[in-house]
Amino acid sequence: MNYYVLLPLVAFLANLILGSYILLKDSKSTLNKLYSLFAFSIAIWALGNTITFSSFLFHSSFNGVNLEFAGASLLPAFLLHFCLVFSKRKITSSKRVVLLLYLPGLIFLFISQTTELLSGNLKSVYWGYTATDGVLYAPFIAYILGYITLSLFFIHHAKQEGNSVKEKKQATLLTIAICIPLIGGILTEVISPIINFEIIPLSTTLTTSTAVIIAYAITKYGLMTPLSFSIKRKLIAIFLVLLISISTSSIVTVTTISTNTMKDHIYAHLETTAQSRASHIETILEDYRQNTEMLATGNPFRDIVDPTKNYTERINQVNRRIDSTIESNKAILGIRVLDKNGIIIASNCNDTDGDKSNHELFLKGKEGTYIGEIHLSEFTSNIVISISSPIFVNDMFSGVLVVTFDAEYDIFRVMNDHTGLGDTGKSYIVNKDGYMITPSRFEEDAVLKQKVNSEQYRLCVNEHINGSFPEDIKEVPTTYQDYRDCTVLGIHHYIPEVQWCLLIEMDEEEALASITMMQNMIIILFSAIAAISLIFINFFAGSLSDPIIKLKDAANSIRQGNFDTKIEITSKDEIEELANAFSDMAKDLKEQQENLERKVAERTKELEKKIDELERYKKVTVGRELKMVELKKQIQQLQKNGKSGGNQS
Repeated sequence: MNYYVLLPLVAFLANLILGSYILLKDSKSTLNKLYSLFAFSIAIWALGNTITFSSFLFHSSFNGVNLEFAGASLLPAFLLHFCLVFSKRKITSSKRVVLLLYLPGLIFLFISQTTELLSGNLKSVYWGYTATDGVLYAPFIAYILGYITLSLFFIHHAKQEGNSVKEKKQATLLTIAICIPLIGGILTEVISPIINFEIIPLSTTLTTSTAVIIAYAITKYGLMTPLSFSIKRKLIAIFLVLLISISTSSIVTVTTISTNTMKDHIYAHLETTAQSRASHIETILEDYRQNTEMLATGNPFRDIVDPTKNYTERINQVNRRIDSTIESNKAILGIRVLDKNGIIIASNCNDTDGDKSNHELFLKGKEGTYIGEIHLSEFTSNIVISISSPIFVNDMFSGVLVVTFDAEYDIFRVMNDHTGLGDTGKSYIVNKDGYMITPSRFEEDAVLKQKVNSEQYRLCVNEHINGSFPEDIKEVPTTYQDYRDCTVLGIHHYIPEVQWCLLIEMDEEEALASITMMQNMIIILFSAIAAISLIFINFFAGSLSDPIIKLKDAANSIRQGNFDTKIEITSKDEIEELANAFSDMAKDLKEQQENLERKVAERTKELEKKIDELERYKKVTVGRELKMVELKKQIQQLQKNGKSGGNQS
């Protein structure tokens, strides 16, 4: 697996968390709902990228491509709708306008899931795999870039019309966020194809940065109530985040290691098979060579090109030898004897043209034994291979012997043996011109008609035939598209004597079937573990939060003066100790209250006694004061009377 696959994987997790967070912050806000849909669309798109890019999921990557388009189709509509609501456009209140807004995305979504007009077959690239562009891919990109441009337009106007600093800052952040995927999209989807240069797939990563900035704008300058979670929800959320992270990384790691190990095993098997088949073919060609050379040194073929011998005896003798040789060797279909001028002087074939002086078999056969190309026999309609060897008389070149062998008898029989190659494995030979010269397991009538231009074949040609090894060939991935446009794991073996490339291939889906099964088992296992763990963590979180809730309720009850509140917690941990401390505190408070009430009652009695005493004292004092007043009055009266008597006397 290429590390580039981590980019969309991180984007998937980030957008999943961002969308959930913003939705939980305020699920009633239309902006938040649209943002969450936007983020979830990126997550789906990124998940599709992850599956498509990953070689270990290649056989199921069309599902990945479908996921990509499922996420990307409605993503621009969610963004534009978000910007329209943010800019407070009244048109968003019209259901017809909203329907028209989403209509292009829905159409592209339907097309992507039911046809191949947006994407074709998969192809390998340096970061993994990607889909070839369909006929409607360009309009699809135009739709995305157009919607993003419109979003930017409305946000720009919202910034100009904004009254508060908060709105202007939010609009500025949204402008930056929208510009990032717009520039990235133009660079990767418009400029890159024009200059024919592959760029690292950053589409989902760039769009994720947009989601992050928008989320920041919402949380920093949005009008939302603070998010609050109970302890139970926090524990479950933490567990789910950890579980998703650990399970995802574990699945990727285990699958990658297993895939690499399996691929190494498969390549070792294919390499062994290729070497065995190539060795067998080389042995057959060597036998053909030796048989031809042996015949060329035989007396009948030497005598026929010897002008000193009697022609009648020579021709009868060589014809008998030709007939007996063909009868004894089922692989030989024809034998021709050419004199030193390239004229056929003996043959079992009905040659219409007896002059072969310009034929490659004669010209190269004069210099030594030459193995020609596999070709279609014009006499028997068989696929044959001809070998020529010089004939010497008294150490003087005197002619050329051409023996035609039936390729179907030996060579095809070896290449048609699919033992150990499963249901999709195949072996075939391609000549230097790129044509298949042995039968195809899956294509009828492919010999000398099926053109092969796979990366493994080009690797063979450039390395062994052309003597060049360009940089782009060095980076050929371990999997590639064969002549059927199917993705295969393959290996080649070069047969230098005839400049043939022997290829052994197996469909990747079958080759990695055990990995797929293991991956599915891992996913099922992790899902089961997640379900069981979720039940456990729910119970565990409840066992932690329920006592705390009881403590909270008990504290509220105690605060209201109910000191007899019972706290029944038996968690056998610190929370139980805390509950016991609360109970002891309630008892102490109750005792203190009772003591206080008793002391208050006693003090009240004492005060009441003192009040009674004071009252009695007050009464005595008042009586005395009244008596004193009365005495004073009497004294005053006596004094007045005394003065009145003195005056009279």
